[in-house]
Amino acid sequence: MPLYRFTCAYCGGFEARAGYDDSSISCVCGKPAKRESVYAINSVIVGQSLPRSDDAISTQQEWFKEVRKAGWSGERAIELMRHNVVEDSQGRKSVDIKAMNEATA
Repeated sequence: MPLYRFTCAYCGGFEARAGYDDSSISCVCGKPAKRESVYAINSVIVGQSLPRSDDAISTQQEWFKEVRKAGWSGERAIELMRHNVVEDSQGRKSVDIKAMNEATA
């Protein structure tokens, strides 16, 4: 059984093992405790999507070939990424890949 976080109105929060469909369980005090919601971590990639996992290795190899043809180095790529970091209104940072591509064209 998985471990979930529950909150009792009287005792506060605690972790307990429960079934997937259990939205509440009994606390040690005997009162019902509701299971807390779990939210995914958001990440943003601007201008490009990630390859499928089954195609990631061949995509990466092809990308490396193109990068070498264009005369790129690791230092150049890191410097360009640092100059194209953007921050949204909520403070989340991402790399603007579209701007990176325009800068190198």
